[in-house]
Amino acid sequence: MAIIPFRAGAGVAATSELEKAALMFVKGLSEALASQGSSFTIVPADQVDSADLVIQGHITTFKQLQGLKHRLLGKNQSILKMEGKMVDQKTNKEVFYFVEQEASEKKDSDLKEFGLTIGRGVGEFMLDHVKK
Repeated sequence: MAIIPFRAGAGVAATSELEKAALMFVKGLSEALASQGSSFTIVPADQVDSADLVIQGHITTFKQLQGLKHRLLGKNQSILKMEGKMVDQKTNKEVFYFVEQEASEKKDSDLKEFGLTIGRGVGEFMLDHVKK
């Protein structure tokens, strides 16, 4: 399986923070799969052609709102939303599609941690469904 790091979706600025959150998604997914001793083998993204399955997608919301105006309006919320899919490379069919979001109203929210959490959640979802 290959995991292609997610890129900025429409209307989302491609920043170094976004890239870090995307890499943390890969880390979280990899950790979740490794923790259960799954049969998935993750290959580097540059070897995507050798993978049976590919996970790819976009970051569709990436906001870290701060400041007095946002606090007064009650909109001081950091949000990371990712949309992606797993595709079987042999058949080019979609195995599953996901939309995951993490949000917090805490001032010091870390969007990289959101990426890690989303990755772990997708990995756990995969493991739960492989067992069935």
